[in-house]
Amino acid sequence: MAFTTVVSGQFYETVMETIRKVADRRGGFTLAMLLPSNAHDSASWNAVFSAHWLDPLSLREAVKTMLDELKTNLPGSAFSRIQRVSILRTSESFVREVTADLSISIGTVYRVQSFAFSRFGVEEAVVFVATPS
Repeated sequence: MAFTTVVSGQFYETVMETIRKVADRRGGFTLAMLLPSNAHDSASWNAVFSAHWLDPLSLREAVKTMLDELKTNLPGSAFSRIQRVSILRTSESFVREVTADLSISIGTVYRVQSFAFSRFGVEEAVVFVATPS
């Protein structure tokens, strides 16, 4: 079971709009979320994406694709807060467990604490999309 709270703010709204634009052009995401780069620090983030359209790409190509999308669609101040981009295959256990525990469509941003996260050493995340594959 997950504990969720709605989060808002210009940064999150901008990231959500970027995810929406990418999804409209390329296809939906199975998982799109931000993890704090440092514990208890929301100034910088690791962005995590999983999507069926990313699965056929090599990890290097998939990361470059998402970096290019973020750089093109986010203002510089928001883009500078993204420290790392990670791509997870839709078949990975983390993606399957998180999306089984959560059902989040694009439109509302949630800060989530979940057993599915904690099993993988993640205390909490900001989740934009979590849909079962």
